[in-house]
Amino acid sequence: YENVLKLNPRDLNAAMDLVFLCIEVKQYERAIRSADIPLNEGVVSAKLLFMKAFSLNRLERRKEAVALYRDALEVDPDFIEAHFHVAVLLERGGDSSSAKYHLRRVVELDPTNADAYNYLGYIDIELGQNINEAIKLIEKALELDPNNAAYIDSLGWAFYKKGLYERAVSELERALALNDEDQVIRQHLIDAYEKIGQKKKALELLEKAVEPIPMEVMGITP
Repeated sequence: YENVLKLNPRDLNAAMDLVFLCIEVKQYERAIRSADIPLNEGVVSAKLLFMKAFSLNRLERRKEAVALYRDALEVDPDFIEAHFHVAVLLERGGDSSSAKYHLRRVVELDPTNADAYNYLGYIDIELGQNINEAIKLIEKALELDPNNAAYIDSLGWAFYKKGLYERAVSELERALALNDEDQVIRQHLIDAYEKIGQKKKALELLEKAVEPIPMEVMGITP
């Protein structure tokens, strides 16, 4: 593929195949250099911009990645994956409002995208706002994927935020049963156990953690 691009730097198919392969073997710097060959030749491709942005994110060059995801959306405003990926980066960077805009675009473009419904709801849960609406969004995600541990965790965490700790425990126990290696679910359930006075169960979860969770971080004293 590199030889093809030497002969024809504007060969978009060769460039995309090459960048894809570089990403597959986690050679992200090489993926970026390969994507730049046709891009520097003036080739316009939302998918190539997306793959370059993905590689930049893997290298933790997140501001550059956000800019390129947005460039990809300038080329193709209906690019669902670009909307979702930029939403993740924006939310992690503290721009929840912009993240939610892009996630709403995802569900507009694909009403069956359960991940987007769940993420939309979870953002508000973490912010402590619009909890009832967040629950509806997560329930929509669960309609599409009923046994998804992450979505069940979101529902349980929503009940926790509403002060419905018994319901939170019920959902979070169900989520952990589906994925007992997920540290986020484990921490949420520990918090919920604490709220209903089940310190023993909380401590047992700490002891079974795949990666030890410091007790002082969880606010638990043996």
